[in-house]
Amino acid sequence: MNLHYGSYLQLDKILQAQDLESAKTSKVSHDEHLFIVVHQVYELWFKQVIFECQSIQKILARVPLPESDLITVLNRMNRCNSLWPILMDQIKVMETMTPMDFLDFRHLLYPASGFQSLQFHLLKTMFGLKEEQRSSEEKAYFNSRLTVPEKEELTKLQKQKNLKELLDDWLCRMPFISGPEDLYWKKYQQQVEKHLELDRETIKQHHYLNEDQKLQQIALLNKQLESFKQLFDKNAYKELLSSQQVSFSQDALLCALFILLHRQEPLLQIPFKIIQSFIEFDTSLTSWRHAHSLMAQKMLGKKIGTGGSSGSDYLLQTALRHRLFADFMNLSNFLLPSSFIPELSSEIKEKMNFKY
Repeated sequence: MNLHYGSYLQLDKILQAQDLESAKTSKVSHDEHLFIVVHQVYELWFKQVIFECQSIQKILARVPLPESDLITVLNRMNRCNSLWPILMDQIKVMETMTPMDFLDFRHLLYPASGFQSLQFHLLKTMFGLKEEQRSSEEKAYFNSRLTVPEKEELTKLQKQKNLKELLDDWLCRMPFISGPEDLYWKKYQQQVEKHLELDRETIKQHHYLNEDQKLQQIALLNKQLESFKQLFDKNAYKELLSSQQVSFSQDALLCALFILLHRQEPLLQIPFKIIQSFIEFDTSLTSWRHAHSLMAQKMLGKKIGTGGSSGSDYLLQTALRHRLFADFMNLSNFLLPSSFIPELSSEIKEKMNFKY
């Protein structure tokens, strides 16, 4: 028997899965159909992202990690990132429904909530969101809104190494933070101090700043210098880790900084793009969650969510708090103009080239 398009895609299941709650009342809400379809599509794309990330986890867990597999990691991360514009566009589709249209059936949804999307929680957990990053409000929702099997699946996933931890391991295995690199980092710190000293002199001689403004600018420079020192000081960095100001290990973050500084070197071009792909994922996820919170505010104002949360305020707060790769983004604090970056020694340079 020949394979049929409809049976292959199981369209009989998918196209019959729009069961309107309002159809069970005296008045059917036309826009509830759109509401269901949009969220079902969200879940299908979440499933695709999870599918891609499971494969990336398996690749990054390999020790050693073959260089030929890095392009696969990059391609699959790029695929995940290509989905966010589609998810953002779905918000535009949802906004063709007016607040009054939504209110026609919203009361029928209690206590169901987008918070109960297990796949979205799995996705965030896979990328490195930890239990301690959740607010007390979120933890309360977990205990009261998720089913026992859902909690068990999340708990099981939390015990596995997430993508952030696997990235940390991979970066720490790279030979850019010890040996001849010790001298490189000493030179880099000297260049940092030299660059900041030039900035300090520029501020002192600035004609458009009064004395108070100059003092404020110099205080910011001193704070920046302190931040540099913390990155290179093991004890200071441990304090940053314990206070959750950073989540990547010191060695991993130094290696990521090295990759950003010398991304033009042949051996570092793919690692640089991989780091950028995770930054893009984090940025896109945060932008989508922020856009979702704004849509919720337009639809509901300050009303509570159907699941009992504080509604749009809750969505906005979690979007800003759940940054997954802020450490990578914050590496821009430690970058210098190219003219200040130390030259690589011949020994390091030798490691940077492909050998045929």
